[in-house]
Amino acid sequence: MKFIYLFILNFFLWGHPKDYDNWYLYYNVEYGWFNPGEAKIKIENQSILNEPLFKISVLLKTSEMLDYVYPIRDTIDVWVNKNNFSLFQFQRIINEGNYKRYTKGIKTINNNFIINDKDTISYNGDLFDSISLIFYPL
Repeated sequence: MKFIYLFILNFFLWGHPKDYDNWYLYYNVEYGWFNPGEAKIKIENQSILNEPLFKISVLLKTSEMLDYVYPIRDTIDVWVNKNNFSLFQFQRIINEGNYKRYTKGIKTINNNFIINDKDTISYNGDLFDSISLIFYPL
C-alpha cells in the first residue's frame, strides 16, 4: 500500500506532464501472482463548437479471472476546458456485475448542465469532474 501512495505522490510532484496532447497511461494492478484488473487513461486534443478541449478517456476492467466473480467494464469520457480543466461534457458507461448505467451530460451557453436529456442543473462559476481534477495542472 505504501508503494501506491509513493507512486501517486511521485506522479503529482514530478510526473505531471505540462502538455497532455496524446498522453497515455496504462496501469496494471498486480499483487504477487494475483492480477485483479487494469486501467487505461488517454488524453487527446479535441474541439467542440470551436472550443479547445481535452478529451480524457478512462477504461477500467477486471481480469478474466476476476470476471467470474464480479466483472467490471467501465468507460468514462470527459471533455474539459484546456485552460482550467472545467467540465464541458461527459459520458459514462458503467458495467459492474449486474449493475449497468449510462449517463451523459453537456454544458449549455447559459450556465446550465443538461444530464441525460432530462435533468438540468443551473450553476455559477465552473463545474469540475473528479477525473479532470486528477489532471488539473499544479
